Amino acid sequence: MRGKLNPDMSCLSIRILLMICLLACAVAQSARPQELDADTITALQKSCARAGQNRSRCEHGINDFKYFENSPGKGIFQSRCAACHTANSSAAPALSMLQFMSPAAIHQAVTHGAMRGQAAGLSDEERRQVAEYLTHTRLNAAPSRPPLMCKDGGGWFDSRKRPIGNGWGIDAENTRLISEQQAGISIRDLRQMKLRWAFAFPDAERASAQPLVVGSGLFVGSRDGSFYALDARTGCVHWRFKAEAEIRGAAAIRYMTADAEAGSSAAATIFFGDGTGHVYALDARSGKQIWTVKADEHPAARVFGTPVLSGDRLYVPVTAVDEIFAGPNYACCTGRGVILALNAVTGKILWKQYTIPSPAVQRGTDAMGKPRFGPSGAGVWSTLLVDQGRGALYFTTGNNASDPADENSDAIFALDLQTGAVRWRTQTQVGDAWNAWAAFCRLKTDPPQPDCSGLKKTGADIDFTAPPILVHAKDGKDLLIAGRKDGTVFGVDPGNGQIRWTTRITQNPDPYSAGLYFGMMVDGGRLLAPSIGANAPHFAGVVPSPDDGLYALDVSTGDRLWSARVSSDCPKRTPCVGVASAPIGFPGVAFAGSMDGYLRAYDTRTGAVLWHFNAARKFIAINGERAKGGGIAGSAIMIANGRIYVTSGYIGAPGNVLLAFGVDGRH
Repeated sequence: MRGKLNPDMSCLSIRILLMICLLACAVAQSARPQELDADTITALQKSCARAGQNRSRCEHGINDFKYFENSPGKGIFQSRCAACHTANSSAAPALSMLQFMSPAAIHQAVTHGAMRGQAAGLSDEERRQVAEYLTHTRLNAAPSRPPLMCKDGGGWFDSRKRPIGNGWGIDAENTRLISEQQAGISIRDLRQMKLRWAFAFPDAERASAQPLVVGSGLFVGSRDGSFYALDARTGCVHWRFKAEAEIRGAAAIRYMTADAEAGSSAAATIFFGDGTGHVYALDARSGKQIWTVKADEHPAARVFGTPVLSGDRLYVPVTAVDEIFAGPNYACCTGRGVILALNAVTGKILWKQYTIPSPAVQRGTDAMGKPRFGPSGAGVWSTLLVDQGRGALYFTTGNNASDPADENSDAIFALDLQTGAVRWRTQTQVGDAWNAWAAFCRLKTDPPQPDCSGLKKTGADIDFTAPPILVHAKDGKDLLIAGRKDGTVFGVDPGNGQIRWTTRITQNPDPYSAGLYFGMMVDGGRLLAPSIGANAPHFAGVVPSPDDGLYALDVSTGDRLWSARVSSDCPKRTPCVGVASAPIGFPGVAFAGSMDGYLRAYDTRTGAVLWHFNAARKFIAINGERAKGGGIAGSAIMIANGRIYVTSGYIGAPGNVLLAFGVDGRH
């Protein structure tokens, strides 16, 4: 399960924990218990205590639960919506899927989106009540201030400018290394960095997408599905496009003549994916949609990774999140990972390759009588790597979501670029079948719950959620490097998938003590890998660990070169949390963010901290809106043209801000 990082089990994560507890108490045919009786409250308190949470936070979360369970929105949902959303129908998202959406997204769907017909006749207040009941989150009643629009007359985009890196990996090898000239920053400038402006994402509690900078333009997605074109110098808005759901990845850009010189005046197209599995192509200048494609028809399909542009083709990673939605009213699981090759001009699907070749089949029923399916999962959670020299496409896969676990999970893949055929596959962990319901059913509960998982044995959930990197080793040969979620890094032969070296970035035997979730960076012969400790991979809080920090490995051998633990750069009497974001930087410097809101610049030669900023605070955005910083995760950071950009806010440490830093006197 992805993105379950939580420094102090905030109300948001307590909500998730309690939601699962309530599902455990539900009978097979009901969405939730009809009443929160004394026995249920006691069970919730015990579950909260077992998770190591303090009493006041647990009580606050339980009181919130009681408030929403008594909301009029519950009755409206049951009378108008439950028949479809609790029927295991592929035509409607399962109730558990709706519960993990934002209230703004549900309100949008029943007001202007696909569910407006079903909500016909409801007042806006009743629509709000439904959205709040389903998500157990209050919908902000006060409308956000309108964004500050740029006064440019539409001539702002200069197609002669090329991007500072293209997509997540910055270069074709995914090194995330920007030249010092493109960065516009030197090591000497770091101590002079000051906040230049802040941009507030409306109706958001998470902000972790990586901006794309092209000339004076900045493109970035957001939690509520808005995709923005901003002025990189001031933060004003050129245009905003509304996608169907959250945009987590970075964007890629293509010019109409892909091989044109920088001085040509070619039109440009922006590409990105969203949390409903759609892929979009927009005109970079105007924001108008050129085409959109549904990457996969499975209702749990998501595009969380960044599509990769190579020539006239766009390669798209797709995962399936029904491992999260598994529960008493969800027949788990049938989603699979997918890779698509699209024509970048038209959006036509050229080929489609599933990570698990055959669809899941029924494997009997669980203890509650629901059919269970498998194998499933092996999603592609992150971006891809295109190797034109070998004609290969590389990626990593997640865990299986149901039995039987197969050979395609927790693996590194190579596909043929032209056909999508599998060239080789290297599995690094056997038997890693995991889903949220299975994990919960194996907790010790009072009273005991039925064996409702459908899994014979719950896996460790230590799969791949970070993309691979291609490097050139000291012996003159290439290596493909991939980092697994338990902090284990593999050096692999890109030609045949043979593992040349394996290193775990910490020596702590606990598999959850060194989480590597979102990616790594390479500077010269050094691989920079983040580490954040947790007490489990599922519905658990991030806990400060002595191993938290940033690590450097030798790309050729996997040998550890240095470690920079966050405890060495932590305010007194304040426990700091590990590094969560994928590092990015320029020669000699790596930037990385932590779940407690700290942004740090590290010397890549020694690990010394050169500069830091605590983003976990309140800001006034350029339009006067109040904004808040929080955890820094995902691929939240970009450096371009003398500025450092960072999005801040993540699960457990919410926020909704994009920050821009620069040196005084530089435009």
